Amino acid sequence: MLPLSKVYSFDPRLADEPPEAARRVLGAQGQLWTEYIATRDRLDYMAYPRASALAEVLWTPPGRRRYADFLKRLAAHRARFLVQGVNARPRP
Repeated sequence: MLPLSKVYSFDPRLADEPPEAARRVLGAQGQLWTEYIATRDRLDYMAYPRASALAEVLWTPPGRRRYADFLKRLAAHRARFLVQGVNARPRP
C-alpha cells in the first residue's frame, strides 16, 4: 500500500544510467494488486489519487513538481471523482 507522497516522489529516469539513457524512457506504469482490497470504495481510493499523482510525475518536469501544490489540485480532482461516483477519500 504505497502512500500518495511516495508515488509523487517517483522518478522514472534510471538513476544509475547515463543521461542519454533517460531519453529512451518512454513512460511508466502503476500496478495495483487487489488481493487485499476488499471493496470497490477501497479500490477507488487506492487507484484514483495515485493515478493522478503518477500522471503528474510523468508529464511534469522534475524541477516544476511541488507536492503541496499537487495536493491542492487533487482537491479539484476529488470533487470531479465525487460527481462521477468514485470514492477518492479514505472511509472509516
